[in-house]
Amino acid sequence: MASAQQPKDVAQAFEIEKSKLEEVMKDAKNNLQKNIDSSDQITAMALTELRNGGPHQARFYRSHSWSGNFMTRIPEFINSGDGATIVHKGSKAAVIYGLLPENPRSAAWLLAWSKPDDSTKPIRVYVKGGTRDALVQNVNWNEVEKELDQSGEISQDMDPESGAMLVGRIQNDSDKVALVGTTLNLFNPFP
Repeated sequence: MASAQQPKDVAQAFEIEKSKLEEVMKDAKNNLQKNIDSSDQITAMALTELRNGGPHQARFYRSHSWSGNFMTRIPEFINSGDGATIVHKGSKAAVIYGLLPENPRSAAWLLAWSKPDDSTKPIRVYVKGGTRDALVQNVNWNEVEKELDQSGEISQDMDPESGAMLVGRIQNDSDKVALVGTTLNLFNPFP
């Protein structure tokens, strides 16, 4: 289980999460092949795979679309060790997951991505860890979009206050389809 592997520092923790990301990206590709005919896409689409590597259940709190819309129901919960798949057509959007309110640790994770219709424009992913208050109640979507527009194909963050850490990656599967993968975890998790 992910919580049994205790990294000594943040850099080591990020390396562990990046190694897990390869498996998440493979899962995204498999989900795409099983569920979506990407050959006839006329609008940009992102298939997003989230993996909860932390010791606690994560709950969906918020979403935002700058362009496009969610094509699947966003999973309400992601259990420890499990994954969730989200499909968004458009495709510039974000989701926020966090620990349940009764959890003594107030951690949340934000994932944003952009897959433009124009295949000559760059694809982008942006991740941010923080407290539930900071990300869920006080999120500024304009600021998130600015950060996303300046990001690249890989993003990582660890919030020292909450311990929320995540690594995200986006890659093109075709001119119109991108795969997005992210791992949600806690640095130095405690019960």
